[in-house]
Amino acid sequence: MGEAEDRAGNWPDVKMLKHLADHRTHRNDLLPLFQLPPELLVKIISLSIYVDLVNSIRVSHVAKLHSLAQVSVRFANIVKSSPPLWNILSSYNPSELPLILAKSKDASLDIYYGLGTPAPAILAFLDTVL
Repeated sequence: MGEAEDRAGNWPDVKMLKHLADHRTHRNDLLPLFQLPPELLVKIISLSIYVDLVNSIRVSHVAKLHSLAQVSVRFANIVKSSPPLWNILSSYNPSELPLILAKSKDASLDIYYGLGTPAPAILAFLDTVL
């Protein structure tokens, strides 16, 4: 048997990969978390983001949303299509402002800034937002 034939034999079968993906999707669909209505998931995610902000946890909520979007296709669709998840503007991550403003669409905006932030930085942040 040649080297090329040997390598080809080690590649996973495309049909098997499709079958495994379908199986994982079906398994996820049966989990209680995946049975929740999208509106409730959006509310839970929003509350989790606000808890981080209230507790001064400086984790980028955009990074958190990107991580959640990796959980499943359903989570990705919910995160990408829910402007209320993108309505938090924080002075901790000013580089995220353009993305957040674009994705929040017509959702009301919540603006947070750190108490230790110097006044010029706060004014620059607010100038960008407003």
